[in-house]
Amino acid sequence: VRRQLLGGLNIGVRIAKGLQFKTSFNTNLGFSNSSYYIPTYKIGWAQNVTASYTNGSGVNTYWNWNQLLEYNRQFGRHNVNVMLSHEAQESTWKNLGGGRTGFLTNDILDLAAGDALTASNSGGSGEWAMESYLGRLNYNFADRYIMMGTIRRDGSANFGADNKWGFFPSVSAAWRVSQEPFFHVPAISELK
Repeated sequence: VRRQLLGGLNIGVRIAKGLQFKTSFNTNLGFSNSSYYIPTYKIGWAQNVTASYTNGSGVNTYWNWNQLLEYNRQFGRHNVNVMLSHEAQESTWKNLGGGRTGFLTNDILDLAAGDALTASNSGGSGEWAMESYLGRLNYNFADRYIMMGTIRRDGSANFGADNKWGFFPSVSAAWRVSQEPFFHVPAISELK
C-alpha cells in the first residue's frame, strides 16, 4: 500500500512595468507499507513446506521552495533581461523491514507468529539538501548582437566536507549575421 500527498503553491506579482516576482513551494510526502506471505501448500507435485512472511514500511519527504525576480525591458533597439533566483530543496527517506519463516499455521499473518530463530531485519535512511542562488543578464541590440552572463552558486550535502559550496559562472556571446543589412544569401535563413 502506498499513500502519497503532492502539493504546491505558486504566486506571481507584477511589481512594476517589466518587473515580476514569482515564488513557488512544492512538496511530496510518501508513506508505504508492504506485506508478502508465502504459505505452506501442496498442489500435486508442487509443495512449499516452510511458510515465510516479510513486512516493511517506509516514509519519504521532499520539498522545494523557489523565488524568482525578473526584469524584462526594451529601450529602442536595446533588449535587457535580468533574472535573480533562489532555490532551496530537501529530501529524506527511511525504510524498515522484517521477516520470519517457520509459521505453524497459514491463518495468522503476524511476524511474531514465525520462528524467532529465523528473524531478519533491514532498514536504512538518507537525506540530502541543496540551496542555489542564480543571477543572469541577457542583452541584445537589434536582435543581432547577443550577450549573456550567468552566475550560479550551489550548496549541497552531496559536495565534499571541505567544500560545501560551488561557484559556476558562464558567459556567452553571439552575432546574428543573417540579421545584418549586408547579408543577402537566400539559401541561408539563419546564420549566427
